[in-house]
Amino acid sequence: MKVLDEVGFLIRKDFAKSKINLINKEFDYLIRSNNFSPRTGYAQNNSKKDYAKYIGDPGSSFLTVNFYEVALEIINIIAENSTINIEDLQLSEIWAESFLLNSELPEHNDCIDYSADHFRAILYCNEIKIKNGPLFVFPKSHIWANKDEVPHFISSNIKSKLANQKKYCEVNKGDLLVFDSRLIHGRSPNITQEKNRDITFEFYSKNHEKRIYSYSIPSIHLSKKVQEKINVFSTPSIISEPNPIDPVAEKMFSPLYNSRHGIYAMRLTFSNFIYFSKIYLSWLYLGIKKIIRKKKLKGF
Repeated sequence: MKVLDEVGFLIRKDFAKSKINLINKEFDYLIRSNNFSPRTGYAQNNSKKDYAKYIGDPGSSFLTVNFYEVALEIINIIAENSTINIEDLQLSEIWAESFLLNSELPEHNDCIDYSADHFRAILYCNEIKIKNGPLFVFPKSHIWANKDEVPHFISSNIKSKLANQKKYCEVNKGDLLVFDSRLIHGRSPNITQEKNRDITFEFYSKNHEKRIYSYSIPSIHLSKKVQEKINVFSTPSIISEPNPIDPVAEKMFSPLYNSRHGIYAMRLTFSNFIYFSKIYLSWLYLGIKKIIRKKKLKGF
C-alpha cells in the first residue's frame, strides 16, 4: 500500500528549494503593495496578536514563478504515492496566506465528497516548528473518516478516539505537505511574533462534486507544460447557467468562501463583461511588461 493510501499524508523535503527565495521576494512585494486588491488578496486583521492577509489567486498574481507548473509537479507526487490515476486529478484552486494567529485551529477535516478523491498540498515559505504553530495530523484517520462520523469540525467522541495519535508536521522553508482531505488535522497556536506564510494547492478528482474554480491562467504562464496538460486546469462552470451556485463552497468553513456563490463565482452581468474584457487586455499588456516587471522585482 502506498503512503497516501496507508497513512494519509507525506512531507516532501526541499520540494521548492530552488524557487522558494524568489517566491518569498514576490510575496513580500504583493503584501506591501498599495494596490493590494480583492483580486490579489485581502486583509482579515492587522494587529500584533491577530494578523492575516490572503492572496486568493497567486497563480495569476505571482509572475516570477509559474504555480501551474508547480501544481503539475504536485499531481505527479500524489499519483506516485497513491493508487489514484493521474489523469483523474484536476486543480481546484491555489491560495496564499501570510498570518499570525495565536489561537489553535481545532481538529477537523476538509472533505465534502467522501466518494471521490480530494487532496491538499501546502508549500511552506518559512520554517515551522512547535513554537510557531505547525499543522498536526492524525495518521490513518482518513481510512475510517466518513460523512456520518466526521463533520467538518469533529465531535468530542471522535476526539477521544484520536487520543495519543497526534503527529506534528514540523517543516523547513521549501518543504511540501500533501494530505488526503479526509485526514483529520488541525493547527497548534503560534506563541511567537513570527508571521507564517504558505501557499496551498487543492486538487479534486474529475468526478468530485466540484466548486467553481477561483483562478485564471495569465498568458505568461501558459507554458508548453501547462498547455499539454490543460485538462488539469479546465473549468467545470456551465456557461448557460446565469448564476452558478457553488454547493461545495456553501458547506466549507473558510475565509475565502462566505457566500452561497463563493467569493469568485461569476455572474453574467454587463459590468462583469466589461470587467473580464479589461482583464483580457491586461493579460496582453502583462505579456509585454513581463521583462520590465522582473527587473523591478530584483530591487525589492
